[in-house]
Amino acid sequence: MELLRELPGRRVWREGDVLVKAFRHPSPLMRWRDGRRARRELDVLARLTALGLPVPRPLGFERRAGAACARIAWVAGTRTLEQVLDEAADAAVAARSRTDLVEDAARLVARFSSAGLHQPDWHPKNLLVDGAGALVAIDFHKARLAEPTPASIESAARRMASVLFEQLDARELLAAAHAWYAALPDHLRPVHTARRALLRRLWIAARAERLEQVERDLDRWLRTSGAVEREGAAWVGRVRTFGARFELTCDARALAAAWIDQARLCEHRVPCARPERLELGGRPRALFVVPDGARAPRDLVLDPLELLAERLGPSANARALVERSRAGTTRWTAPDGTIHLVPRDARPADV
Repeated sequence: MELLRELPGRRVWREGDVLVKAFRHPSPLMRWRDGRRARRELDVLARLTALGLPVPRPLGFERRAGAACARIAWVAGTRTLEQVLDEAADAAVAARSRTDLVEDAARLVARFSSAGLHQPDWHPKNLLVDGAGALVAIDFHKARLAEPTPASIESAARRMASVLFEQLDARELLAAAHAWYAALPDHLRPVHTARRALLRRLWIAARAERLEQVERDLDRWLRTSGAVEREGAAWVGRVRTFGARFELTCDARALAAAWIDQARLCEHRVPCARPERLELGGRPRALFVVPDGARAPRDLVLDPLELLAERLGPSANARALVERSRAGTTRWTAPDGTIHLVPRDARPADV
């Protein structure tokens, strides 16, 4: 058995050619939903397969150790779209180009939405890319199938664009938006809207939604979640990394604020020291790490604060984000010459 992911209430592992998604809510009072979540995923997969859409094959439902399990065919030789876009030398990108890949991803979102899929969890981790650059969509336990409408289709595009906003440059985003629009059936395109006006509306809405997502999800860094796990009185980042470490010691309130500020930068994909460990009991301290090999976005390798200003624009929320980031950080230049933001007053740590 190969454990792939573990979150509160959900574990995902591989058994040979089978992927197992086990649902078991932390609260016994809420476990009546576990079977519904597993069966919903299998049902949606079966219906999407019948429509000829690229998804893994559903294999069946089972109960195991008190958990409701969905068994799904393993898709071999793939990586997530997020990983592929982050890795400049990836074979799938080298064979085709980033723009081709994101255009295909946009067309795929349009195909699924036009088929009636309402997926509240569209993001690049839920699209797999094989060695030839072909895409497969995964993770449908929150999804449902219903009659498609122009509003639901626009909502799906906005959701995906909001997550890709800091991962693609403006040219790539525009190419993806045009590919998405061209892939829509005429009767499902937003009515009485010129293409340019629609794409501008999507751009503004995606940026605003991304800001809201980051602010809403920051509490994940101060409780057991997919971002951190609890070890006694400490929160520890689930992503174990190696690189230059920084230690900050001050009062607990200031430590928590610095931890969240760095988490905000990470969520926005700004080059920075990633929160690694927050200890509020005994001698309060926080550890942050700049991962080895960390890169700025490929088209913006200079000052991260300039990146923030360029990507988020002049809105009031964006200015507030830049000011919070600027006030509590200082620039640190890595050996490879890239610049990262680290907490002000933090010192290099050996642990």
